Amino acid sequence: MARGRRRLIGIAVATALGLSITSVLGINLFNSRNSNTSRQDQGIIPLNEPRIIPDVPKDAIPPLYSPKYISAAEAVWLRPNDLILGYENNGDARAYPLLILNWHEIVNDNIGAKDVLVTYCPLCRSGIVFDRDIDGNIHSFGNTGALYESAMVMYDRETNSYWWQVGGISIKGPLEGKQLKLLPSVISTWEEWLVNHPRSLVLSRETGYARDYNSDTFAGYNRKNSPPVWPVSSLDDRLPPKEIVVGVLINGQARAYPISVLRDSVLMDDVGGLRVLVISRESSSYAAVFDARIDEEILDFKMDDDGKIYDKETGSVWNTAGAAIEGPLKGKRLVQIPNANEFWFAWALAHPDTDIGGI
Repeated sequence: MARGRRRLIGIAVATALGLSITSVLGINLFNSRNSNTSRQDQGIIPLNEPRIIPDVPKDAIPPLYSPKYISAAEAVWLRPNDLILGYENNGDARAYPLLILNWHEIVNDNIGAKDVLVTYCPLCRSGIVFDRDIDGNIHSFGNTGALYESAMVMYDRETNSYWWQVGGISIKGPLEGKQLKLLPSVISTWEEWLVNHPRSLVLSRETGYARDYNSDTFAGYNRKNSPPVWPVSSLDDRLPPKEIVVGVLINGQARAYPISVLRDSVLMDDVGGLRVLVISRESSSYAAVFDARIDEEILDFKMDDDGKIYDKETGSVWNTAGAAIEGPLKGKRLVQIPNANEFWFAWALAHPDTDIGGI
């Protein structure tokens, strides 16, 4: 096992036991700044600055390039409350258990005829799916082993450019300044995903690597008020560092929705000039944002006391994936807005001008 991974497991264990990470590692973890202090550098920060931390060799945390999948029925080892990162394209639904992604973090694949990059950074709890097409060229990605703002730094094998996962931006190399296209995905319990995607395929544990996919090495790491493990340039104190948010960027406006505030609810909102629907199921660790229009008509959504989602205009019933399952609009589907699902500290660092919705 790589030295860096042993360190992360030690951190996870220490956190689970309630020990001080600073006392365990003996380092100064971050420079705390309040929400009234802006970042000194809004642009790209060179990789040789102190906040970029080489940790392990490239691909010591091995990415997956030819992943195997099994049917939902075959995934008997997945428990209802196990978390997955889910993505669907052209009717092709895939579930990526976090118990596997903890060990690999990057999956290169083609789903529904689209070349996609499935990424998960346990240190930021950031599950993000990107398009691998950059200016008409398909790229494949690996893990540099370095950290930037306490987040994974990826590299593309074609140009060796370095990419900040939570920002989706290249921070070093020939493609510096390029932005990856964000795709709509969700983090949820396996049970929640399966209800909406019964024919989903599941990432197989047959990865070609010997790993303990039954254990969560980051258990206890997500305590809201605990700081990120590795140094960051600032902390935005409007929310606890590890508050889980779903974040969107629409027409230049960034907004984050804390799932613990929304709880089990629907919220109508306006972001970047677009009317959106936010569906949250705190009980399923789920939140997603949708364009509230169907056939150019804006619908107004509500949730009744039994948790049923319906639109006021037609009374049609909708599931949490934005599909109408009963009523006059049955078969219609809302367009999900590309989003990130991650800790607040990570979202705020990538989007320093973000505001907060739902509060």
